[in-house]
Amino acid sequence: MTLKWPSLSLRLFLLLILSATTVFSGSIVMHLPGYDGAAVPGPMEFDVDNYTGGLPKLKYYPYAWTKTASIIFADSPVGTGFSYSTTQQGWYSSDTDSAEQAYLFLTKE
Repeated sequence: MTLKWPSLSLRLFLLLILSATTVFSGSIVMHLPGYDGAAVPGPMEFDVDNYTGGLPKLKYYPYAWTKTASIIFADSPVGTGFSYSTTQQGWYSSDTDSAEQAYLFLTKE
């Protein structure tokens, strides 16, 4: 998604994971990790109890948020994950900038 924020061309990478159930199909959570080590609320987790080296295996996470809500994952602020800016000025960010970018996304028509 392209955001024009103040005259910067920001490209935010977004990923939508739909709820596994339709009970609360109207519930949507926006997840903005923005730092290393953020908890992942998805349906899978690493099987650390049975790790023997090499590529870790995944296991089903029974308390996943996706059981009751759809989740929009956003790589924010710009510069994390796959989000980027087409202008040099767009790479500079602060907590305030990141919050304003998230608000712009949520209110974009």
